[in-house]
Amino acid sequence: MRWLSRGGVRSWTHLRVLREVGAVEVREDGRQRLYSLNGHALKPIHDWVKAYERSWSERFEQLDAVLDDLKEKEQGDDGEQ
Repeated sequence: MRWLSRGGVRSWTHLRVLREVGAVEVREDGRQRLYSLNGHALKPIHDWVKAYERSWSERFEQLDAVLDDLKEKEQGDDGEQ
């Protein structure tokens, strides 16, 4: 957990909150605290994000289509000059 030393108190605060809601489990091994994810606790979060992921993907596809159209128009305008 060397990366946590850079985050300071904020990292430990996040881990404490995750532990309190059951998203991670912690066990002590000497002076170390070893964290592991609790997949069952994270499933509702995953399901919630997944519903939005579909919407985001559809919107990004629409954005790609608009950008492709703009690119084609821009290339067409360049050829007319």
